[in-house]
Amino acid sequence: MANEFLTLSDIAYEKMRLAPSTTLTVWQILYADACILHALCILNKPNATRSIGTLDKAIIIAGGGDENRLDLILSCINKIQQIFFPTLVLSRKLLHQGHHPSPNLLSTAHHEVPTIDTEPSFLSFQEIHSKGPFVIRDYARDWPALKDHKWNSIDYLLSVSGSSRTIPIEVGHDYRDEDWSQTLMGWEDFLDVIREKVAGDSSFKVAKILYLAQYNLLRQFPSLRNDIAIPDYVYCALSSQDFPEYTALRHGDNAILNAWLGPEGATSPAHFDPYYNLYVQIVGYKTVWLSPPNTKPYMEALTLLKRSEDIQTSLSERNSDSLNTSRIDVFNSKETTCNFSDFREKVVPEAMSVVLGPGDLLFFPPGWWHGMRSESTCFSVSMWF
Repeated sequence: MANEFLTLSDIAYEKMRLAPSTTLTVWQILYADACILHALCILNKPNATRSIGTLDKAIIIAGGGDENRLDLILSCINKIQQIFFPTLVLSRKLLHQGHHPSPNLLSTAHHEVPTIDTEPSFLSFQEIHSKGPFVIRDYARDWPALKDHKWNSIDYLLSVSGSSRTIPIEVGHDYRDEDWSQTLMGWEDFLDVIREKVAGDSSFKVAKILYLAQYNLLRQFPSLRNDIAIPDYVYCALSSQDFPEYTALRHGDNAILNAWLGPEGATSPAHFDPYYNLYVQIVGYKTVWLSPPNTKPYMEALTLLKRSEDIQTSLSERNSDSLNTSRIDVFNSKETTCNFSDFREKVVPEAMSVVLGPGDLLFFPPGWWHGMRSESTCFSVSMWF
């Protein structure tokens, strides 16, 4: 019987990859159901980790199917952990946050992102501040993620997940590269890789950068959702003159949440998204480069098709049919100076940059080009609306 459910999940997976959005949910539900039944069929002590991994795949690949099935999946995982992994070994290890890097402007950006000293009111945000990027320093200083439930604590991150969890990761420095890929990895192993990479443990070598990027980890580990507070700004009724393609979301809390966790050197190349973005840095330091929508003609945009055969479908909106990404490395001043004269003359004078630290909030509107580089181990949350 277990093999039949495995075959059914394979069929549903193939249908998801090809299905239009109007029928996608049907196949997601079927995939989730098949994973639940398969996980329960194979469940015994030797297969407990495998069962949890199968249930995690239902969340990672199909979003859990729907809310009721997601609750059932999380309940099953919790019960399996209680029975087969009653003791969680904790290490008292921390993710290394690094030190604030020098605040020098990037040579590819002539301006700093404006800083607002006090939080704008709902009305002033809607009428004034939503027109362009800004930073509020220490905005999230009172969030549990920075205080009582610190996300730089590996013990805490493992306590909210429990044993034997699986997450999706990107493998490689840059998703524009030919050897970039996606895969599934144990959550504990991933945290160890990041920590040991910073610690410089020569016995723990990983050839490529591993990056949990643009994934709703808070849906998979719901306790993390309680550690943040979604700003009221996501409920604003906004329109964008600079990006007419913008369409307001209607998605649960009126925001799509994604987490980003990776080591120093993890990079997101310059690209734009069709949403307003509230981006909060929780652990570590990150350099952000920004340029307005009107610079698009000079950004050397690529249309990328990135569909991993290992994990796909609901690995969030990153895997839509196209990605509007620049071929230019905005963090490489030598390349931009030598090879892209239009970028140097038309984009750099309008571009801006900023270094975000723990608790900082960055806002920018849809259509704004943005590239990000981790200056240390970084944990961040983005809220699209």
